[in-house]
Amino acid sequence: MSWPVDIKAELVPPTTKKSRAAAEKHAWWNKHVNRNVQKPSSLCPWALRHGLLRKTGIRGSLLMQNVSGEYYSLCPFVARVQTEKMVSLHYTGMVLNALQIPRTSSDWIKAMRRANDGATYFGIPMPDYQWPWLVRAYLIIEMRHQGIERLRIDCDWGIDELEDALKPDQCAWLHRWLSSAVASNSLRKLLKALAYDEPLEMLSCFACVFGDSSVMQTPVDKVCSHMQSIVRARTAHCEAHTWEAHPAHILSEAM
Repeated sequence: MSWPVDIKAELVPPTTKKSRAAAEKHAWWNKHVNRNVQKPSSLCPWALRHGLLRKTGIRGSLLMQNVSGEYYSLCPFVARVQTEKMVSLHYTGMVLNALQIPRTSSDWIKAMRRANDGATYFGIPMPDYQWPWLVRAYLIIEMRHQGIERLRIDCDWGIDELEDALKPDQCAWLHRWLSSAVASNSLRKLLKALAYDEPLEMLSCFACVFGDSSVMQTPVDKVCSHMQSIVRARTAHCEAHTWEAHPAHILSEAM
């Protein structure tokens, strides 16, 4: 597609039937994913932050609408702004596509370090949260695509390896746990102390969101039966403190 784009020549609005089918298909995703996220990293928010898209009305838009009824259109092309951003995006794709898809914990840390080295070489920005989040998401998706359901742990990790391998580590929970007397700078000891038997590549997600045994042991049907009280507890906490509570705290309040 050429740039700038002649929207009318390139795009045809979907039929009402297709629009309704798409809305029904993605209803669960739209309801549960990226809600109340400070900086969502999906395509449209990313393009907005980089000045490639802007919010607009339906006239002249890409016919892409969000849940607020806003449409997206391409920003006017300004070479000194967009060229640099698109080159950086191209380099990012090169770095990610060059990574070996990991099967073991040794493979995983090598891939993460190679991604960081590539980003440094090409001058790709590496924000503390967004960059490792992107690399982790890419590796997990490619693993699952090749039928790799989880990493096989073939080596132990200490603090140095943790700094490269398991990011983003929101609030540095893993760093604190691994530094404790219980773990003694050993990933294997930490996993045993946590009784963690989920995929290693999801450990920092567990620490960020589900780092409490009560959450992991609560049956799904019990959570569903208390949905209204959970919503009320979460809303009350947000109104009182202006920030999201840990899921374990909300469950204890609601149930």
